[in-house]
Amino acid sequence: MRERIMCPCVQNIPLRLPKMMSCSLLLCWLCLLCPAVSAVAESAPSSASQQHITVSATGRCAVENFTAQQAQRLALRQARALAIEKAAGVNVTSSSLVTNGRLAGDFIKTFSTGRIIEETLHWMPVNQYQNDPARPPIIEYSVELHAVVAIPHKRSTYSGLKAHLNQNTFHARMEEMTISVSTRTDSKIAIFNIMADDTVTMLYPAAIQEECLLNAHSSMTFPKQEDGSLLVAPLPGNKRDTEAILVAALPQKSPIHWNDVFTPDEQLSLTDFSIRYAAIIEHGGEVILPYEVFE
Repeated sequence: MRERIMCPCVQNIPLRLPKMMSCSLLLCWLCLLCPAVSAVAESAPSSASQQHITVSATGRCAVENFTAQQAQRLALRQARALAIEKAAGVNVTSSSLVTNGRLAGDFIKTFSTGRIIEETLHWMPVNQYQNDPARPPIIEYSVELHAVVAIPHKRSTYSGLKAHLNQNTFHARMEEMTISVSTRTDSKIAIFNIMADDTVTMLYPAAIQEECLLNAHSSMTFPKQEDGSLLVAPLPGNKRDTEAILVAALPQKSPIHWNDVFTPDEQLSLTDFSIRYAAIIEHGGEVILPYEVFE
């Protein structure tokens, strides 16, 4: 749902808060038995500050405590996270098979290590296993991912960006979310929502809103208490989802403006978002805040 709030930086200018949910993809079971499906994004321009690495990874998720659509999305999310880990030489995730929704939060955190700027998917035939003959077999989805990952040659040393949510689990449409941000550096702040289907939307700044400049050693809260509420919900048909808030900062002296790169309310695929984002965030800093939402 849309909530009406007031701009935290420009008083008395109303804006509409973008939805923090997106429509479920209507996937049929037969699609998983078809040949490979490709989703290739346009390659980002090369940069002396980034290395582009081609990797492959496999994600697996069992349909246990999940819907079929959730299992498909989590398998893909795991494959993306493992691809980033391979490219960056780090180890964030710990499970070879997703059976717990909370692991999705670990997968989201790998997005701060590298950016997938191109990917090709190959969904494999469904598998099933049965630990107990007295219980129905469990279906498992698997996806092979071939990806180009942009890895920065040098990690950002952006100083003192901190952010946190008021809580980590939210009852859908009932418990309000607030995002607190502080910095030790004069900054331009942007807030994005990484949704459960791995589409990304810029929540802040909004289209009619001037860029908010957060001065060094100061803080902000989004949204302000007197300006409205920020409510979240799972994707339609889901009882529980794991998503994330991405808080990003650029130096105030940077010639880049968030509204010049991203359009508020626009839902971008993770690869399309990463192509734009990877080219600019090397000059700034970020904090990723996973959360769970349930009906």
